Formats: sequence, structure tokens, C-alpha cells
Amino acid sequence: MSENATYIEKVTQKEYNLKGLPKVLAIVISLTAIAFSVFHLYTAGFGSLPSWQQRAVHVSFGLLLLFMLFPFSKVKGFKFYDLIPILLSCFVLFYTLFDYPAIEYRAGQPNMLDMIIGTLLIVLVIEGVRRTNGILMSILILSFLFYIFLGPYFPGLLGHQGYSYKKMIDTLFISTSGIFSSPVYTSSTVIVLFIVFGSFFLKSGAGKFFIDFAFILVGRKRGGPALASVASSAMLGTITGNGAANVAITGAFTIPMMKKIGYSPKFAAGVESVASQGGQLMPPIMGASVFIMAEMTGIPYIELIAYALIPAILYFLVAGSSFIFKLENWGWKGFLMKKSPE
Repeated sequence: MSENATYIEKVTQKEYNLKGLPKVLAIVISLTAIAFSVFHLYTAGFGSLPSWQQRAVHVSFGLLLLFMLFPFSKVKGFKFYDLIPILLSCFVLFYTLFDYPAIEYRAGQPNMLDMIIGTLLIVLVIEGVRRTNGILMSILILSFLFYIFLGPYFPGLLGHQGYSYKKMIDTLFISTSGIFSSPVYTSSTVIVLFIVFGSFFLKSGAGKFFIDFAFILVGRKRGGPALASVASSAMLGTITGNGAANVAITGAFTIPMMKKIGYSPKFAAGVESVASQGGQLMPPIMGASVFIMAEMTGIPYIELIAYALIPAILYFLVAGSSFIFKLENWGWKGFLMKKSPE
């Protein structure tokens, strides 16, 4: 499996269109990412900042990196006007760092600067969502924002008394019920540490090891590449907690292998998709949902992953055994293309 390393290296590096990106900015992006990681590692080891400030710095840092990595237009690449949201994100970051705790003291009565920074943060979040998740998600966010003011005009249960702009900024920016809510607190104290750990683990060659180990276990059995897809997705799910990441990393190798022995492209993609989605169920990361559950329910994190381990293992056992069952009962040729395997 010597070519695994090439596949892993390609798919674990996000391909951004950074056409026209100055070399100096590339260095700045690297240093910012390092600072982001060091900040969270330091606060994890020596005590986090006050709750609101920890969340605010986490979000501001994240926006700063987002605007560096995702240009306004993927086609045109990075342009000079992409510096505007970067500089604005820096401004928000410094404001949340150096004007605390005065910001929280003004809870309920934000001043003009709070209103400006709060508005700026909302705009940056919406634009960041557009760049990463598409325009439809941004439109959905804007719809809910308009609903804050248009509530009195809605009939029945959908209606409400309405809120002032000042109250909206106070709730979304200064309180911990808006942008800096409980999920963000969990992200800023726990999830980010697992992301850093997973990144180091993948770069150390763990992805290649998991795929190679899966092929050693089941690669020589009937339907070996498909079974290896299930096994490698199960192991890789422990460090990614993400179905899409599993598809990108394991699928880049297992799908071509399945096609090579004769599976149709649709069936190969289906096997990989089913197997990889289990990565969201596999402890300890579980798509970050486990941390939110721990935060919201008060159940210790270690207990939740212990509870989740059994259904996660059952998922992958069923995925593998279902494939074998179909293979044995419907016949090997039912999954093969009409032409002979190469």
C-alpha cells in the first residue's frame, strides 16, 4: 500500500484556490493557525479565560482564519479586498481581548461601540457562513434576524412582541445566549483540542496506518476492499468524528480499489458513504455532538462515549455483515460490472 501516503497527503490538505496569495500572507496564515492552537492548548493547561471572553476570542480567531483561507470568490482567488474582513476580524478579536470585563458590565445597556462591534460580528459570521456553507444558509440566518423585528406582524403562535436593535445586539453579542452560546463554549474548551489532536495524529501518518491495517485484516477476504472501507472508516472515525472527512481520506483509496476488482462505481461509492458516515458515531469525537450533549445534559463526557461505543461498534458490524450477506445470497456477480475485473 505504498501509494496510500500519496492519497492521504492529497486529501488531508484542503485545496483552497489561493491564486494571487502573497507569500507574506501565507506565512501570516500559518502563524495565525499556530497562535490559535497554542492559545487553546495554553488555556486548556493553565486555565481558560472568563467564560464570555474565552468564547469571544475563539470565535474571533476562527473568523480570522476563515477569511484568510476562504477568499470572497473561489474562482478569482485571494484579492486585496479580502483583507477587509481579515482586518475587521482582528479588530473584533482585540476588542474582546482588551475591553473585557467592561463589556460584560454593560450587559443590558450596550454603548455605541458595543453596538458597532456587535453588528460587525454578526455581519462577519453571516459572510463566513456564506463562504463555507453557501448562500442559502446565509439567507436562512438573515430570515431569522428579520423575524426578530417582524414578529409582531406574524399571526398566532408565530407572533411575538418584537425586539429593539439594541436588545438584539445585547442578546447576540454581550450575553451567552446568542453567538457565544453553550455550543461555542464547548467548542472553545473541548472540541478544538480534539481537532488539534486529530490534525497532529493524521499528519503523523495515522491515516495511512489505519488504511493499511484494515487491508491487512480483511483485504484478502472476499470483497476485501469493501470490508477494508468499513474497517478503516471505523478506525479513522476515532480521530475525525466526521463522515465527510472519512470519505475523503479512505474513499480516495478504497473506491478505486473496489472499482478495480469489478464493483460498479455507484456501488463502490455507496459502500464508502455508508461506512464513512459511521465516523460521526464513533467515540471519542462523534462529530462534536458528544461535547454538546455533555454540556447540555450534565452527564460526564467519559460516560457518554462509553454509552456510544456499543451502538457505534454495532453500526460497523452491521455495515460489514450486511455486505457479506448480500454477497453470499445474491451472488458475487450481482455486484460486478459486466466486464471482467482487470
